[in-house]
Amino acid sequence: MKINRTIFASRSEEKVFKSLESKWSPQFKLLPALPLSVLFKLEANDVTKSEGQYFYSTSVDYTLCDSADQPLLSIEFDGIGGGFSKNGVYIPGHRSLDPMRKVKLDFKLPMMRQNLLTKMILL
Repeated sequence: MKINRTIFASRSEEKVFKSLESKWSPQFKLLPALPLSVLFKLEANDVTKSEGQYFYSTSVDYTLCDSADQPLLSIEFDGIGGGFSKNGVYIPGHRSLDPMRKVKLDFKLPMMRQNLLTKMILL
Protein backbone atom coordinates (compact mmCIF):
# COMPACT_ATOMS: atom_id res chain seq x y z
CA MET A 1 0.00 0.00 0.00
CA LYS A 2 1.24 3.49 -0.78
CA ILE A 3 -0.04 6.94 0.04
CA ASN A 4 -1.98 8.83 -2.61
CA ARG A 5 -0.33 11.76 -4.33
CA THR A 6 -3.35 13.96 -3.61
CA ILE A 7 -6.70 13.89 -1.81
CA PHE A 8 -8.50 15.04 -4.97
CA ALA A 9 -10.05 12.64 -7.48
CA SER A 10 -8.85 14.69 -10.46
CA ARG A 11 -6.84 17.75 -11.40
CA SER A 12 -10.04 19.60 -12.30
CA GLU A 13 -11.51 18.84 -8.85
CA GLU A 14 -8.35 20.21 -7.24
CA LYS A 15 -8.46 23.30 -9.46
CA VAL A 16 -12.08 24.04 -8.49
CA PHE A 17 -11.25 23.57 -4.79
CA LYS A 18 -8.36 26.02 -4.96
CA SER A 19 -10.49 28.55 -6.83
CA LEU A 20 -13.32 28.32 -4.29
CA GLU A 21 -10.91 28.43 -1.37
CA SER A 22 -9.21 31.57 -2.69
CA LYS A 23 -12.58 33.35 -2.88
CA TRP A 24 -13.96 32.29 0.52
CA SER A 25 -10.93 32.11 2.82
CA PRO A 26 -10.37 33.30 5.52
CA GLN A 27 -14.03 34.19 6.25
CA PHE A 28 -15.09 30.55 5.80
CA LYS A 29 -13.42 27.14 5.86
CA LEU A 30 -13.63 25.02 2.74
CA LEU A 31 -13.20 21.30 3.37
CA PRO A 32 -12.83 18.65 0.67
CA ALA A 33 -14.41 15.19 0.54
CA LEU A 34 -16.51 15.15 3.71
CA PRO A 35 -18.47 11.91 4.20
CA LEU A 36 -22.26 12.34 4.34
CA SER A 37 -22.11 10.68 7.75
CA VAL A 38 -20.04 13.63 9.02
CA LEU A 39 -22.61 16.12 7.72
CA PHE A 40 -25.74 14.23 8.79
CA LYS A 41 -26.88 11.79 11.45
CA LEU A 42 -29.39 9.27 10.15
CA GLU A 43 -32.56 8.74 12.14
CA ALA A 44 -34.56 5.51 12.15
CA ASN A 45 -36.41 4.95 8.87
CA ASP A 46 -34.64 7.84 7.08
CA VAL A 47 -33.32 5.56 4.35
CA THR A 48 -33.59 2.01 3.07
CA LYS A 49 -30.85 -0.53 3.80
CA SER A 50 -29.22 -0.05 0.38
CA GLU A 51 -29.47 3.75 0.71
CA GLY A 52 -27.86 3.46 4.15
CA GLN A 53 -24.94 1.53 2.68
CA TYR A 54 -24.47 4.24 0.08
CA PHE A 55 -24.88 6.98 2.70
CA TYR A 56 -22.01 5.58 4.79
CA SER A 57 -19.75 5.07 1.77
CA THR A 58 -20.11 8.38 -0.06
CA SER A 59 -18.93 11.94 0.40
CA VAL A 60 -19.53 15.45 -0.88
CA ASP A 61 -16.72 17.08 -2.84
CA TYR A 62 -16.56 20.40 -0.99
CA THR A 63 -18.26 21.81 2.11
CA LEU A 64 -18.10 25.42 3.23
CA CYS A 65 -18.20 25.82 7.02
CA ASP A 66 -18.39 28.78 9.37
CA SER A 67 -15.79 29.50 12.06
CA ALA A 68 -17.55 27.06 14.43
CA ASP A 69 -17.24 24.27 11.80
CA GLN A 70 -20.98 24.25 11.06
CA PRO A 71 -21.64 23.22 7.45
CA LEU A 72 -23.24 26.02 5.43
CA LEU A 73 -23.01 24.86 1.83
CA SER A 74 -21.98 21.65 0.13
CA ILE A 75 -20.82 21.51 -3.47
CA GLU A 76 -20.65 18.45 -5.67
CA PHE A 77 -18.30 18.79 -8.62
CA ASP A 78 -19.56 16.50 -11.36
CA GLY A 79 -16.33 16.20 -13.26
CA ILE A 80 -17.15 12.59 -14.19
CA GLY A 81 -20.57 13.20 -15.71
CA GLY A 82 -20.56 16.86 -16.58
CA GLY A 83 -24.07 17.19 -15.14
CA PHE A 84 -25.72 19.82 -12.97
CA SER A 85 -28.70 20.25 -10.65
CA LYS A 86 -31.88 22.16 -11.43
CA ASN A 87 -34.67 22.56 -8.88
CA GLY A 88 -33.10 19.85 -6.73
CA VAL A 89 -32.88 17.26 -9.52
CA TYR A 90 -29.71 16.00 -11.19
CA ILE A 91 -29.56 16.63 -14.94
CA PRO A 92 -27.00 14.22 -16.44
CA GLY A 93 -24.27 15.47 -18.71
CA HIS A 94 -23.21 13.74 -21.84
CA ARG A 95 -20.07 11.97 -20.70
CA SER A 96 -20.82 9.91 -17.58
CA LEU A 97 -19.46 6.38 -17.61
CA ASP A 98 -21.34 5.56 -14.40
CA PRO A 99 -24.86 4.26 -15.13
CA MET A 100 -25.82 4.91 -11.47
CA ARG A 101 -24.64 8.54 -11.48
CA LYS A 102 -28.16 10.03 -11.60
CA VAL A 103 -29.43 7.70 -8.84
CA LYS A 104 -26.47 8.58 -6.61
CA LEU A 105 -26.77 12.34 -7.06
CA ASP A 106 -30.57 12.32 -6.80
CA PHE A 107 -30.05 10.61 -3.42
CA LYS A 108 -27.69 13.32 -2.18
CA LEU A 109 -29.58 16.38 -3.46
CA PRO A 110 -32.83 16.08 -1.44
CA MET A 111 -30.88 15.26 1.72
CA MET A 112 -28.93 18.47 1.35
CA ARG A 113 -31.98 20.56 0.46
CA GLN A 114 -33.94 19.36 3.53
CA ASN A 115 -31.42 20.89 5.90
CA LEU A 116 -32.10 24.58 6.47
CA LEU A 117 -28.43 25.60 6.52
CA THR A 118 -26.87 23.18 4.10
CA LYS A 119 -27.61 23.31 0.40
CA MET A 120 -25.95 21.28 -2.28
CA ILE A 121 -25.10 22.57 -5.69
CA LEU A 122 -23.47 20.82 -8.59
CA LEU A 123 -20.68 22.54 -10.48
